[in-house]
Amino acid sequence: MALNIEMKLCLPRDRASVPFVRHICRHVLVELSVTVDCQAAVLLALTEACDNVVLHATGDDEYEVHLQITEADCQIRVIDAGQGFDPLIADQLIGDATDEAGRGIMLIRALVDTINFDSRPEAGTIVHLVKKLDFDGQPPFRPAGA
Repeated sequence: MALNIEMKLCLPRDRASVPFVRHICRHVLVELSVTVDCQAAVLLALTEACDNVVLHATGDDEYEVHLQITEADCQIRVIDAGQGFDPLIADQLIGDATDEAGRGIMLIRALVDTINFDSRPEAGTIVHLVKKLDFDGQPPFRPAGA
């Protein structure tokens, strides 16, 4: 059987939840021997996506983070039940790279292989990130003889 780790975290929309989810994800990536650079990219993208929910979402006081980690990639879904937003205008909201705010989506795009937004008014937003994983040596949990 191939490696497939799935976690669903239901979190309060509170700034303290962001380092918590980051710690959990980091621990799994370290245990799987994902390279330090790849870990950093995944964790920063995760942090930015969660920060956006904590800072900008409206509606419920909770959000979800779904993590799926395989020997090929790490998929992250950050889900809120807020007002939603138009992902087509997200690029227009991006500030200059030196601005203190407005860089989150630009940064996420630079860190992951794919990013998708599923946003519906009054139903919230799902931000789906995919990052191909690089390992120190062989990917873990290889079947015997593989």
